[in-house]
Amino acid sequence: MLLELAIGDAYGAGFEFVDRPTIELHNNLK
Repeated sequence: MLLELAIGDAYGAGFEFVDRPTIELHNNLK
């Protein structure tokens, strides 16, 4: 469970200081 939390936290950190349109454009998990 801790591994999943760490992965989710690291993934979300990449979008922390980015504007919403950029997130919506690139956050598609492809």
